[in-house]
Amino acid sequence: MKKRLLINYYGQRRFTCKQCSQTVITVAGVLDKRTKFCSYLCSRRYWRHASKYRKMQ
Repeated sequence: MKKRLLINYYGQRRFTCKQCSQTVITVAGVLDKRTKFCSYLCSRRYWRHASKYRKMQ
């Protein structure tokens, strides 16, 4: 039986959105699981045309 690793999402996190290249800093103490995209809309736009963005990198 595998033990699940519990991740604490309450810490502050800094990342760059893959879609719009905006730097996002999450607020410490707020439950926020974002790690790649600044919003749901950016996530949908990226995955709709993901191959186009992979070629540019």
